[in-house]
Amino acid sequence: YNITIAPNPAKDFINISTTKNQNTVLTIQLVDVSGKVLKSLQSIQPVIKISTAGIAKGLYFIKVKDENTVQTQRVVIE
Repeated sequence: YNITIAPNPAKDFINISTTKNQNTVLTIQLVDVSGKVLKSLQSIQPVIKISTAGIAKGLYFIKVKDENTVQTQRVVIE
């Protein structure tokens, strides 16, 4: 499946769109450059919205995991 992150750079929120199967549970994590997980949630929705409130400006990673794979994408928060 593919992951699309928008907007990037992000300000108030990050939208994560996936082309996954309907019933697949995904774990979505917002991770800083040191590997610390700042936010983590699970969803079966094809589009997930994460608020960036309280998160400092900088470079982060979005990790999307299902049962078999982990995909990581960079995102900049302004």
